[in-house]
Amino acid sequence: MEDSFAVEPVNTPVKKSFPWAGTIIFVIVLALVGAFAWKVLHYYNGIKNGTLSAETVFASSRPSTEAAIADLAAKAKGSGVLATDDDPMKGSATAALTIVEFGDFSCPYTKSESFVMHALVVKFPEKIRYIYRDFPLDELRPGATMAAYAGYCAQQQGKFWEFHDEIFARGDLTVEGLLAIANDIGLNIPQYQICLDDPATQTEVQADLADGYAAGVKGTPTFFINGEKIEGAIPFDIFLQIVQAFNP
Repeated sequence: MEDSFAVEPVNTPVKKSFPWAGTIIFVIVLALVGAFAWKVLHYYNGIKNGTLSAETVFASSRPSTEAAIADLAAKAKGSGVLATDDDPMKGSATAALTIVEFGDFSCPYTKSESFVMHALVVKFPEKIRYIYRDFPLDELRPGATMAAYAGYCAQQQGKFWEFHDEIFARGDLTVEGLLAIANDIGLNIPQYQICLDDPATQTEVQADLADGYAAGVKGTPTFFINGEKIEGAIPFDIFLQIVQAFNP
């Protein structure tokens, strides 16, 4: 007679499945991305329409340190190195603080910093001298040099800052795009086109590039605060402390 063995059931824990977990995670991620996109669009439209100041957007973009500002103020004694008389300028020619920016019309960081500099000049028109110099990097972004030529030609007709604002607003560096900007800001088009082919235009932009390279500029934007180099975009609150350090 064969022995029979009763096999006792093994109590294996059953893993609970949550069929909606993946969907919930996807919805959360999608909501976060959507919120970020809305915030960016809100800031852009606000600045463009004048309902949101650049000061508000950039004031808290990076924590500032008083020690860093004090160190800068101690080093930069008003040498004005790299300041020029023939490049576009805003503010006061007699200000104690000279800010020279090497920028590139094709650079997104130069674009973002243009809002900061605009807000700074509006807030302190008599306390700073702001000079813009060209540092186009075609190897990174084709069309940068042609945009610099166009900016110089706009300057020759007294319309540099109008061109500056429009090219950053549109972001079109094609020949057609630059011509459209020239038309819209009221340039004399025949004079503009002659200027683009003038060797003096190329010489001016190349001189800015050469001065930038000689001073150690590697990318844009790069600022020289009374001759002291600071690389990269600078938030408004940092600039605010710099201005106050030179204008107690």
